[in-house]
Amino acid sequence: GIPTGQLKVQARNWRGLLDLAQGAGALPADQRQKVELVLGLMAGRSGRPEDMDIDLAFENGRMAVSGIPLGRAPRLILR
Repeated sequence: GIPTGQLKVQARNWRGLLDLAQGAGALPADQRQKVELVLGLMAGRSGRPEDMDIDLAFENGRMAVSGIPLGRAPRLILR
């Protein structure tokens, strides 16, 4: 189904997660700086720039993070 509601996400040492994503090939090196800038701005809102606390909102088949639209919500299939 399509998710609805709120999901609170906490990431500690989020820059380390970017290192993992880049090392695994999931984050191209040329996109790293852009992604790090956006996530750094979001992390700064929590008061601790090394950690990130964000809210994902799902409504009407769409999703947003901290009020910023992200696009269509993923479809969840339980097996």
